[in-house]
Amino acid sequence: MAWTHFILIWAVYSSFFTPLEFGFFRGLPEDLFLLDIAGQFAFLVDIVVRFFVAYRDFHSHRMVRDRKLIALRYLKSRFTVDLLGCLPWDYIYKASGRKEPVSYTEASGLQDVPVSIRHKAISVHEEFFLPGEVIIEQGNVIDQLYIVCHGVLEEVGNEEGDETEELCTRLQTYSSFGDVSFLCNTPQRYTVVARELCRVLRLDKHSFTEILKIYFLDGRIILNNLLEGKDLSIRKKLLESDITIYIGTHELELATRVNCAAYVGDLYRVKRLIEAGADPNNTDYDGRCALHVAASKGYEDITVFLIEQRVNVNKIDNFGNTPLLEALKNGHDRVESLLTDAGASLTIDDTAASEGLYQMAELLVNAGATVFSKDRWGNTPLDEARIGGDKKLIKLLEVTRSSQVPTPIHKWNLPNLPNNTEIWLKRDDLTGMQMSGNKVRKLEFLLADAVEQGADCIITIGGIQSNHCRATAVAARYLNLDCYLILRTSKVFVDQDPGLTGNLMVERLVGANIELISKTEYAKIGSVALTNHLKEKLISEGRKPYVIPVGGSNSLGTWGYIEAIREIEQQLQSGNAGVNFDDIAVACGSGGTIAGLSLGSWLSSLKAKVHAFSVCDDPDYFHGFVQDLLDGLDANVDSRDIVNIQDAKGMGYAISTPEELKFVKDIAATTGVVLDPVYSGKAVYALLKDMNSNPKKWEGRKILFVHTGGLLGLYDKVEQMDSLVGNWRRMDVPESVPREDGIGKMF
Repeated sequence: MAWTHFILIWAVYSSFFTPLEFGFFRGLPEDLFLLDIAGQFAFLVDIVVRFFVAYRDFHSHRMVRDRKLIALRYLKSRFTVDLLGCLPWDYIYKASGRKEPVSYTEASGLQDVPVSIRHKAISVHEEFFLPGEVIIEQGNVIDQLYIVCHGVLEEVGNEEGDETEELCTRLQTYSSFGDVSFLCNTPQRYTVVARELCRVLRLDKHSFTEILKIYFLDGRIILNNLLEGKDLSIRKKLLESDITIYIGTHELELATRVNCAAYVGDLYRVKRLIEAGADPNNTDYDGRCALHVAASKGYEDITVFLIEQRVNVNKIDNFGNTPLLEALKNGHDRVESLLTDAGASLTIDDTAASEGLYQMAELLVNAGATVFSKDRWGNTPLDEARIGGDKKLIKLLEVTRSSQVPTPIHKWNLPNLPNNTEIWLKRDDLTGMQMSGNKVRKLEFLLADAVEQGADCIITIGGIQSNHCRATAVAARYLNLDCYLILRTSKVFVDQDPGLTGNLMVERLVGANIELISKTEYAKIGSVALTNHLKEKLISEGRKPYVIPVGGSNSLGTWGYIEAIREIEQQLQSGNAGVNFDDIAVACGSGGTIAGLSLGSWLSSLKAKVHAFSVCDDPDYFHGFVQDLLDGLDANVDSRDIVNIQDAKGMGYAISTPEELKFVKDIAATTGVVLDPVYSGKAVYALLKDMNSNPKKWEGRKILFVHTGGLLGLYDKVEQMDSLVGNWRRMDVPESVPREDGIGKMF
């Protein structure tokens, strides 16, 4: 009887403490835990005892003491339930390697959280909502921020300005709601309803503000998390809220403290502030970051530390100064070197030009600064120098502008286009008369490599009227390098003076050495073997030659038109806003230009499909060649996925039909744009022919055609063009017309 009373008391105790443990403790305290183990052991003993305790039979009313009958009766009744109740399920569950999926109160839930975070989380309250319960009503201004921990909730309501359409959005776990009203003091946009039993965390505005006063460095992280996934209008409201302004003000104050530490050269304090959470990229009231200050003062140790912290080395302050310019102005050569090695670059600042600071401008030019940047009024450094009237500085800037980039983009009003189709023109034919065309962009990289390798002469190869060879000859002379040109011509003329027609005139004027080869020999030996043969000969004579392949088309030269895509992006953002090109079209003669354009477009935000019109070899050859260039750059892309190549060679390379030449003449007469007959002329002819045959393919598309230049090639077609441009006549002037002098005397 005593044992029965003991077990009864213990059952009452367990029925009370088991729910308490589940609801309020992450495991019991040590004393209660030992008591709980003792109770489980007592129940286990009770199970054993049950196999020996006699029972009264309900039919015979006799006491049954047979152990087999007692055991059989117990096993058939509640043995299984008693045994399961005695098992240590906590340990069994933990032994399985899984975490206990039980909801605990905030106090117990924080015991495994670091102290720094526990201070913030202690102000968060946990709440449960039943299905159908409204948590927030639309139109109310709330001062609570909610975070979904578990369950399904929905935002229900009407969009602003639309009372007819009801929106319903399901909230995911870990998403927040009420944040716009919470931060901006505006009415809640939607009603939030629980669709099943939900658990949410709630933070009131007062506690949030108090937390920010202590841990305001975390405020930006919290704000960014709240902004994630929000539409533009909501993001704008959040960024204009009082709390956002509060965070920004404190960040500005901290940035000023970092700058002050950098100003006095206190590296230890700079490190401590950044380790405490200060962002070294933040700026003070003048837009200056700590790197500006360190560079201007010449502190190498602080500069190295800030570069290691990935501070933007090209950040511009409110006065137009970069850290590198600060170092240059103050004569800190070592800091200048550190910044340059970290990727800092320069542009000539208009102040130096307008004030006639020749030495500063010369220093910037020699350091690689661009002279094509424009200020807020659209003036270049050369414009400002002319305003200042410094003739010496004007000459410096004019010489530096040897390659006229960026080249303009304008709409091209071609006739007979498909419906709503627009063609725009990228004028790479305007990169300068002597070096005009696409070759200049490739040569910028190739000749820089030649100079770096210590070359004293350049070798390249091409056709008798090669635009690439002419541009190479001029660019090499700019750099005081001798140039050797292997020019392919007919076997009839290979032993004769090539003359002074077209590109040959410029090549010979700048002193290029002309090496003639017949087309038969070229096809038999190949361009690589020919250039290598001349290279070995020059090396034996003590020269240091640098070989540039046909058209400057190798992986290094490809960078010229990868950069051209960047130029196009910048032009669209500044001068042609609203124009998004669907396609880029260009002539293809050696493959480097289309490789750079297609890879650049694929990598950039343009994502325009490149259409190349082959003027010599077949499309399959060029796809393979372009693929080799892409592989040389580790691009990991198939050429056929990023460029479409069409045959446009007609009768052959540099061979023009009367129809093609008439087309060139008609385009010049109707639009004022002169196309060369070898490259762009054939490409545009094939493009418009394709549009005429497949108008649906091009309808409504915006196409950018890249004019690659080569106008000097027209002089090789003088005889064929003669009959097309015969619009002249003798002027008929009656003798009665009285004499009246104009400006100047011609005789």
